[in-house]
Amino acid sequence: MGFSIYNIFKASLLVGNAAAILHPKKVLSQYKLTQADLVDHQDNPLMVQAIGLLQAVSYLKLPLIVCNILVIVVEVIAG
Repeated sequence: MGFSIYNIFKASLLVGNAAAILHPKKVLSQYKLTQADLVDHQDNPLMVQAIGLLQAVSYLKLPLIVCNILVIVVEVIAG
């Protein structure tokens, strides 16, 4: 497995899938990463961006499904 754009795409797709399945009330609330906890983290811009990223991934579920199907098809065809 070489270091290519396709492998970077697959790795980022796996990270996106992992972030998409996190449940806001069960998992993210334990670590104070919900939209309601955004006021508590105003002094930490990294936490604010992490919360924004987790919120954005929740809206990108349909493109993630399409990308997953595309990767599966390419893997089946290419072997």
